[in-house]
Amino acid sequence: MAREVTFDGDGCRFTLGVLRYEFADDARGAEANWLRGGVRVELSATGAFRCSVPVMLMADELSYFRDDLARVLSRQKGVATLDTEEDCVSLAVTVMPGSCSLAGYVKSEGFAVLNFEEIVTDEASLRGAHGQLVEVVREFPVRASA
Repeated sequence: MAREVTFDGDGCRFTLGVLRYEFADDARGAEANWLRGGVRVELSATGAFRCSVPVMLMADELSYFRDDLARVLSRQKGVATLDTEEDCVSLAVTVMPGSCSLAGYVKSEGFAVLNFEEIVTDEASLRGAHGQLVEVVREFPVRASA
């Protein structure tokens, strides 16, 4: 069963799911931290755009993003970013006093790129997504360092 993190905004839903470690039997070196998952993006503010893309990402990318998002929410200002090593997913969460937004892209190699920017969201939604992210990182922790 996939663990998911969903970021909701006005006319946008960005969901990142993690299925499993790519190399389940290899708990040594950087290879041990590759995760297999997927991203779904639904945009409906100016039309109906949907994409679902399989992705590979690293466990440490998720743990850094979890920590970055916690810091930004605590300070109530700043930008937390998730960028994958394979450059297939990017998500930037901006928190400023009185406003929060999402921006990023999803790439399907050799096919298409779906960009989104300045998607209005709120702190309560971001805190919920952070809680989901904490659970994903708990289930898929960094297993070994390079």
